[in-house]
Amino acid sequence: MAFTTCVVMCTYNGEKFLEEQLDSILNQSKKIDKIYITDDNSTDNTIEILKKYEREYYEIIDLKINDKNIGYIKNFEKTLKRAKEDIIFLADQDDIWQKYKIEKILKFFHENPWKSYVFSDAYLKEGDQIKDYSLFDIYFKKKKRKHYEKNPIKSLLPKNFVTGATLAIQKKYLNYAFPFTGKIPHDYEIVLKLSYFSEGDYIEDKLITYRMHKNQTMGVHYGIKKFFRIIKNLDEVFNKEKNILLLNNLYKAFEEINHAYKNNSNQEIENLIENYISFLKFRRDLYLSNEKKIKIFSRLRDYLKFDNFNSLFKDIFSI
Repeated sequence: MAFTTCVVMCTYNGEKFLEEQLDSILNQSKKIDKIYITDDNSTDNTIEILKKYEREYYEIIDLKINDKNIGYIKNFEKTLKRAKEDIIFLADQDDIWQKYKIEKILKFFHENPWKSYVFSDAYLKEGDQIKDYSLFDIYFKKKKRKHYEKNPIKSLLPKNFVTGATLAIQKKYLNYAFPFTGKIPHDYEIVLKLSYFSEGDYIEDKLITYRMHKNQTMGVHYGIKKFFRIIKNLDEVFNKEKNILLLNNLYKAFEEINHAYKNNSNQEIENLIENYISFLKFRRDLYLSNEKKIKIFSRLRDYLKFDNFNSLFKDIFSI
């Protein structure tokens, strides 16, 4: 079976790196069939760059421009719904694809046609320097990989480790991810929903160069740099109002997802998700009720089960 392929990309004020990313996609060892792009009402030269590429590659590039800025989550949902091809690649506007990315991903799906999605490792680039550690070294270390292989949904509950810029999805499964709740990042929501009733996977190949810079919507930090960033932003990390908003969004998102998808999962997954929702509600209500911090320790088992102390320390010092 020959898969058709497409890229879904959302842009916003990405003029600096956009051309390099588009060139890396257009010059793959296995050619892409379609590139769906929606610009979120950029104010720099992004739209002009996109129109230039659209004129040159009019059979491949399908460009839409939003009349107003709607944010990256809604923009990705809107653009993903336009995709018609068998395999859909998500792409950021500022990365660089390795020349064999499409070829490697298609080989994976040919060998694993029942898998709904796959994600990969990535090189990390800051300025002109390629880091000596990778994306998986930060978000998806060997211990986390073993947890994912054993129980994908449980491993995803504390924090998303699937970077959307490395994600490829089979179209026949994607419709199950709509509509987005809009309360958690789009890549996290897609993988969570698909993991309820289908099987995903990862490959250890580094198939993109992920660019680290200050204008990213999402970013990565590692080692001593991550430590100093946390120290510098302690007020933000332990900001009570921000943490209430975050927990409320997580709680509502998981409630919506579980309500829609629990009939597609087994009893073990259903119980796990309901326990996690209960834990999120407990944490949110703790912030809102001004209860004594000692109450945190009544759910110590859940803190250990779901988050390896990270949330425990945040809640102790934020409430």
